[in-house]
Amino acid sequence: SVVYVATTAAVARVFSDLKSPPTLVSMAAASCFLLMNLFITLYYFKLSKRLVDFNLDLRRVSKIFISGLAMSIVLLLLYPESAKSGQIMIVLVSLMPVILIGIVVYFATLCLLDGESRGLLKSILEWLWLRNKGKHYSNAAASAP
Repeated sequence: SVVYVATTAAVARVFSDLKSPPTLVSMAAASCFLLMNLFITLYYFKLSKRLVDFNLDLRRVSKIFISGLAMSIVLLLLYPESAKSGQIMIVLVSLMPVILIGIVVYFATLCLLDGESRGLLKSILEWLWLRNKGKHYSNAAASAP
């Protein structure tokens, strides 16, 4: 993280000396953050491979990445103009439907691409169904004379 802070400070200093717009400075900082995290992740991945024997399924990771990318595209396309308000409640109310649509798109895409995620979702839904059904029966039994 010291390398990240130093790199970000250097880039911010260069861009501020060039009288760059704030959006360019923030994009540069975000890019530095992404690159530094990528290098740190790769370092820890190699280190952990030496210490512990595990297998990372890159196909599954790519499916999760594709689902996140689909969700991000939908969120960007549906971003409401009313969310640019200074009042937090207006922002939350206007963004909530978009966030819910993003959640649906993410999990739908993930379930379409990944069989293990489909199985997990099916297990969760069955558990919720049985749990809800059990509450229904216990409520009916408690109200019966």
